[in-house]
Amino acid sequence: MATHWKTTAKDFEEFKEEAQKWIRIFGLLHWDIDFQHVELLGNDAEAEYDLESHIASLRLSTKVSQKNAVRKFAFHETCELLFARMQTVASARDSNEKMIEEARHEIIRILENSLFKGTSGDTSGTVRKTKAPPQGT
Repeated sequence: MATHWKTTAKDFEEFKEEAQKWIRIFGLLHWDIDFQHVELLGNDAEAEYDLESHIASLRLSTKVSQKNAVRKFAFHETCELLFARMQTVASARDSNEKMIEEARHEIIRILENSLFKGTSGDTSGTVRKTKAPPQGT
């Protein structure tokens, strides 16, 4: 039998705060999000969403399989919202390659804007530059 740990009100507050941090970072502010601390069977946390209305629920289970992983659960469920459109497009019967490509690029733009905010695309702080060898002289 698997070991489970009970989550507390403090854990739930940490879950909400961490999710809200990533919602801000990813610019997912157009979502109306309800946070819930409920018993989930088989999941430590989950995200449920309606893409058309941009209404979502992020839930933390009252019993989890990983101790001290609430922040990771919050990040994971926020990423579910980030990928919601791509998941919906990819699973639609009438989707095509162009629709999936547009959804993928939407995620890439969100990540670019989140990670390079205010840098004008300058990645010098994150990418190691090396000198090219001199060309033939």
